[in-house]
Amino acid sequence: MKSMTGFGRAAANRNQGELVVEIRSFNHRFFEFKTNFPPSLGNIEIKTRELLRKKVQRGSIYLSINCEDKKVKIDQELIMDYVEKIRSLKDSLGLSGEIDVSFLTRLPGAVSLGNNAKEKIKWDSLKKVIEEALRRLVMGREREGGLIQQDIIHRLAIINRHREKIKERLPLRIKKYRERLVKKIKGLAKDEERLALEVSLFTDRSDVSEEMTRFSGLLCELRRIVGASRPVGRELEFVLQEMGREVNTITAKANDLSISKAVISIKNELEKIKEQVLNVE
Repeated sequence: MKSMTGFGRAAANRNQGELVVEIRSFNHRFFEFKTNFPPSLGNIEIKTRELLRKKVQRGSIYLSINCEDKKVKIDQELIMDYVEKIRSLKDSLGLSGEIDVSFLTRLPGAVSLGNNAKEKIKWDSLKKVIEEALRRLVMGREREGGLIQQDIIHRLAIINRHREKIKERLPLRIKKYRERLVKKIKGLAKDEERLALEVSLFTDRSDVSEEMTRFSGLLCELRRIVGASRPVGRELEFVLQEMGREVNTITAKANDLSISKAVISIKNELEKIKEQVLNVE
């Protein structure tokens, strides 16, 4: 099981400077890919998407690259323009003094420590860095997915305990209903035939054996899916939806306070699992 949120970063030193790749992933119903590649790298963007698609099935992915040229660059044309303007200013105002190099290099734009050179990136050098960032992203998603998996397994155990309570309660509610009828309707205790009929009708109306069987089957299916290594987010969403329908029917038909309380507890756990599943690939 993998989470859909994660982060991966990798860097490589090149002659021209450091190449840095960062990948962030967020929740999304489908696969979505965004990047800060310039238009000139359109072909590389397609290759990058294909590379990511092999490891990521769902989620919104944002990949950024940064390639800083570490070479010092001096804008000689700009400096000459500064010199010309300063000399003109000195002549106009009658100022004295020399124009030294240290003064010129501190002027805005005269010296730069490198610029982003994304347009010059080649696929061969970029691919390895992307693969390393992607590996770290996947590791993070798997790590968080493992925590989600543990939480879901814990909640499934709670749900199963409440399911057992309902299962134990089902036969008792028939007995309780019979006792209530006897107290409510005088003389019914002596009319065994009518009493049996009333109890039989109640049993038919409130029979939830099919719903309990389906719910138990769905619970087993959910456990199986949670343990799978493939992307399971959508499967989990479907099974949880079906489980919700079954417990709603059970509480509507059972007509029993204890069962209703157990169902409420089950629904609370199902909602918590649904929240977790929103982040599962």
